[in-house]
Amino acid sequence: MKSPGSSDAIPHAVLVAALQEFTAKGYADARLDTIAASSGVSKRMLHYHCGDKMGLYRATWQHVLETVRPSDEAMRTHSTVPVEALQHVVGIIYDCFSANPLAVRFIIQENIHPVLPLEDTQGIGGQSPIVLEFDRILLLGRDYGAFRTDISALDLYILVLSLATFPTLHQRTFENLYGIEMTSTVLADKLREFAQDTVTSLLTSSPRNAPGSSYTSLLASHNVNESALGAEVYGDQPDPDTHDLTSDNAPDYRDIYGMDD
Repeated sequence: MKSPGSSDAIPHAVLVAALQEFTAKGYADARLDTIAASSGVSKRMLHYHCGDKMGLYRATWQHVLETVRPSDEAMRTHSTVPVEALQHVVGIIYDCFSANPLAVRFIIQENIHPVLPLEDTQGIGGQSPIVLEFDRILLLGRDYGAFRTDISALDLYILVLSLATFPTLHQRTFENLYGIEMTSTVLADKLREFAQDTVTSLLTSSPRNAPGSSYTSLLASHNVNESALGAEVYGDQPDPDTHDLTSDNAPDYRDIYGMDD
């Protein structure tokens, strides 16, 4: 049974109206009367579903997280080519954020002018399916000797998130200063490719940090069961030989990029 106050118990129209109202006016100035009228739900039913304005705001936050988080099925690729798998996941994440500008604005607004206690805002990063999928791809690429060993899944997520939210956050400035319509369909496709190429270039460049470290230095608190991930990547097959990035024998990048002989 769906309990009142949870985002899946609240009518979708209410969450959509709440997202618009909170994003446009902020928490303090948002009105439940406006949300009720916009969603076609009586204020009494709004209180039944949400309790109060804070309850609705918290449910809206959960709705936003679900909106920008791709499903496991969408992220998972059956390609064993590291770069293909990487670019697929980057593209899926990019699409989720670029397709939901109101959700992006709501998240940024909560970070700049926080309403919820910090413990209530968890859910974007951490041990999310996105981070775990990046970990799986990093393990696959490193076993080919293709990917750097000083970059973590959180490093990648920060980079992709920054590029994916940039058009929404800087649309007005770039259009005013440079005449660039950041959200146009043509440019959106190119910026998606830009994100994919940027992440690929970073992972295949020369290391700058000690092996096993990362730019964010969060590996100590970001524990990943590599043996479990390895079993998932390779199944019952033995692990392939790991290429030494410091050796004179460079790996065959035709396999890494899915190139034929």
